[in-house]
Amino acid sequence: MLLKNLKIEYRAFFGLAFYVFWLVSFPMAGFLMGNDITPNKINYFLIPHIITFFFVCFFLDVQRLEKFSTMAIILTALLTISYTFAGSLKNFVLSILGISSVFPALKAILIFKDIPQKIEFSCAALILGNFLTFLLTLSPLSNISGFIIISFLLLFIALVPSIKNFQHGSVDLKKTQLLIIFVFYFTGGLMYDFFLPNYSVNSFLPNYEIIFYILGVLFAIFFIKKDLEMTLAIGILFSSLSFFLYKIETHTFINVGMYFSQISFGVVDAFFINLLILLIPDFKKLTLTFITMLTGILVGKIICFYLQNKLSIIIESGNLFLIISAILLYFSSRVYKKTEEKKGQLQNNKETEERNFKENQIYKKLSEQEKKVLEMVFQDKNYNVIAEEMDISVSTVKTYMKRIFEKTNTKNKEELINKFKKE
Repeated sequence: MLLKNLKIEYRAFFGLAFYVFWLVSFPMAGFLMGNDITPNKINYFLIPHIITFFFVCFFLDVQRLEKFSTMAIILTALLTISYTFAGSLKNFVLSILGISSVFPALKAILIFKDIPQKIEFSCAALILGNFLTFLLTLSPLSNISGFIIISFLLLFIALVPSIKNFQHGSVDLKKTQLLIIFVFYFTGGLMYDFFLPNYSVNSFLPNYEIIFYILGVLFAIFFIKKDLEMTLAIGILFSSLSFFLYKIETHTFINVGMYFSQISFGVVDAFFINLLILLIPDFKKLTLTFITMLTGILVGKIICFYLQNKLSIIIESGNLFLIISAILLYFSSRVYKKTEEKKGQLQNNKETEERNFKENQIYKKLSEQEKKVLEMVFQDKNYNVIAEEMDISVSTVKTYMKRIFEKTNTKNKEELINKFKKE
């Protein structure tokens, strides 16, 4: 009853927030995993997660997805609670979670389809999800209690009504955006793992880095409303700056570097969520974007494990690519804006000309059929095309044109066009 009275935007807000809370606290190397966290532990979750996204992308649509969602969300919640008791089967449980949790992940995005103020509510959900994780880390509760809490809240997504009357559409998604998303999450993840041990020793505010992540999300709200791609460029610049600060290797700069890194993740995560929401009508592109981000994280984890000695060079190369990408995004965004402004201006001019044309006193003297013929002449259509579109003979078109010439006191098409332009 309470859920029925809850507005759709708040359902979407809490659904996404509780999913983020679950994800950050547990399977994505969250603090609830405690001593179970090893360099490749997350791969047991990520690999089946990515494979399942591929399956959903090519074999399921939104309607079929909805049939499995409730069952998958309940299974995910039960598996989350069972993880603490799984013993030697923990890796197996993580793998099954990688499969089942695809459904709550997608539903947490899809429920934003029909809500107003998508940017504000989605970013607020990111903030709440991470803030709940922060509160849980500070609480005296046991790990088992933490698992029960995140599992119980995850079930909220199952209670959100199914998406009805879903209409598929085509949404523009640039390949460069996917490439930059991949490189950012690949490089950003490497940076975080590479510098975390040093930061843990030198931290001024242990566990309080989340404050800067939240600042990044708040910062992103302002820019997403103006320009989505510009938001991505700003997040990249924060990430690159954090890397250079880390390299100075003093207590202060190590901490500031971590804070800038958290701001960059806040900005780019907000960009990513809002890009996914924009892609909702185009379900295949939505899932491919998810896959791109997850693959970036996975590749970063694998490289971190197997190429530990070359991480610095890899991170520097990734940062250089991101800096160049940020610059290109900035200029391409400005060019796109100018192009759209010109298109808008041309459209306004065209509409003004059409309005003036139809308000012309001579035009008003013509019959309805003559007006149609005249409008097509102004569109530079020949008599054959006009005859075909109006379903009349070419001789009838010529008759209409003869009457138009008489009524406008002109002799040919050129004189006719000039007369209307002058008036």
